[in-house]
Amino acid sequence: MKLTYFAIVIALSTQLYAGGSLSFEDHVYEEMSLQQIVGLGMAVVDENQILYSNTFGLEDKERGVIADRSDTLFRLGTMTHMVTATLALKAYEEGLISLDKNIQEYWRGYKLPKKYYRISLEREKETGELIEFHRLVPLNTGHSISMAQLLTHTSGLKGHPLDEDDYTPGLANLPFFNRGMKWGIRKWLKAPLTSLPGTKAHVTKIGYNLAGIILEKATNARYMDLVKKWINIPTGITSFTPDTYWKRYKNQRRSVWYTLNKKSQIIEAKDRDLSWALASEGLLGTINDMAKFCKAQLQSRYVSKALRNKYQWSPQRLNDDTPNMNSFGQILNLAESGVDPDIYAGSDMTGAKNILKIDPNKKRCYIIMSNTQHHKVRTTKLLELLERATPINGKNKLKFVPNI
Repeated sequence: MKLTYFAIVIALSTQLYAGGSLSFEDHVYEEMSLQQIVGLGMAVVDENQILYSNTFGLEDKERGVIADRSDTLFRLGTMTHMVTATLALKAYEEGLISLDKNIQEYWRGYKLPKKYYRISLEREKETGELIEFHRLVPLNTGHSISMAQLLTHTSGLKGHPLDEDDYTPGLANLPFFNRGMKWGIRKWLKAPLTSLPGTKAHVTKIGYNLAGIILEKATNARYMDLVKKWINIPTGITSFTPDTYWKRYKNQRRSVWYTLNKKSQIIEAKDRDLSWALASEGLLGTINDMAKFCKAQLQSRYVSKALRNKYQWSPQRLNDDTPNMNSFGQILNLAESGVDPDIYAGSDMTGAKNILKIDPNKKRCYIIMSNTQHHKVRTTKLLELLERATPINGKNKLKFVPNI
């Protein structure tokens, strides 16, 4: 029974090859079979409309529930960074928060760690090779962290501990203990900084959680109330909701998460609460609503075009004026043609291997969301398929364009 879904896809692909050319959907199902993906959402958006939004495969393999573009809730994962960054810019636009001030002005109880890792290049005694050394030293007074540094991964806060179970707070799946974002990162805020604030880019989920806490302090509003007011209502989004473990049966269509076992068989992944990491990776949403969010980004519906371009679509700067390709909520990749960078967001975590790309030159956004995460899932390959397809106006269909 477990192989039935993929066997059907392989059989379909074989028949289509025998009969002639493949449609875009056929190519997607073929890739899903090769990559062993259970459920998938894909969308293409321009600044005027959602050109394509569709789901493939299953939301729940065991019960045979087909994924639905309007109802199936995928994990946004670290694409949640885009939402948090947008909220921060909106709060800045409303005059509620400064991007550059010490965050302690909004949360008096926050204290910087007492130590940090000083990085130096030294020659190895035997070989003479230059090696980067990290030495734990006291953090002197006079340093501070800003909201801008939290949003561009330059705060120096710890990022990804090697042991994921250690990173997730104990008892997070129990509502009696799980008290949200502040509770979730309380012990990591005391960990030594990986570098001095503003001197190096170091991806940190903890930093985005702290940004969510600062937003709540500065605006005197709960994070999800800000999402509702500034994100959902203006653009008709209805599905963005916390990824709360104990509400998994109450959420109407929360997807089941999948991975591979040691025999390369699809199995259900271990579920865990992510509402404690709400501002970092803790949102759920449908592919349709993620398309609406991206369309609003292209239209500058949430914040002014000037703010969007300056903070979300342009490289930021370290203290020494070195370019930092981590913009507010996204990662920039300089395009080979032209000066405008391509803009990316994505996630690779239990139950979610996603990618989002904004092409400023074409004014298009491409989104891929899945409920499957393992080493065979290659979202870049699916993104390539999506970019090669041509939208058919008004029909929610894509025409596949083969390589010439």
